Amino acid sequence: MATSGREALEWVESEDFDIILLDIMMSGMDGYEVCDKIILAATDVIACMKLRNQDAATKNKVPWKIRIGIHTGKVASGIVGIHKYAYNVFGDTVNTASRMETYSEPMRINVSELTYNIVKDKFSFIERNPIDVKGKGMMKMFFLGDRKDSNMSH
Repeated sequence: MATSGREALEWVESEDFDIILLDIMMSGMDGYEVCDKIILAATDVIACMKLRNQDAATKNKVPWKIRIGIHTGKVASGIVGIHKYAYNVFGDTVNTASRMETYSEPMRINVSELTYNIVKDKFSFIERNPIDVKGKGMMKMFFLGDRKDSNMSH
């Protein structure tokens, strides 16, 4: 097993593998920091999409809209397939994140109550009325607002 990205690349180049499993460790980061980084990445995606749409408007192109949903929790992962392999993640967390995206709005980031409780001190949110979510029942959701500390960097 490789202990660094460079070591892993050297190892992969020197052997003939049928399957390569990749497990990325976020050393030095706890779950709260990971959640912060995911929120920041989502805001970057929205910002990039807005820039793309401004450029598209000058070229008479159709604007793209994206909805983002975020939930926090445990997942299971693995390789699926017989002839063509794919790495996939499974579990209720994945399904709930998908529901967050479904019940979001274009160009908004919708988070679950659990995710909200983890990052509420670092970002502002707009609380939504509870929504009856398919397969989940009534759920509280929050639209992401702005960062509370505008000096935060990612």
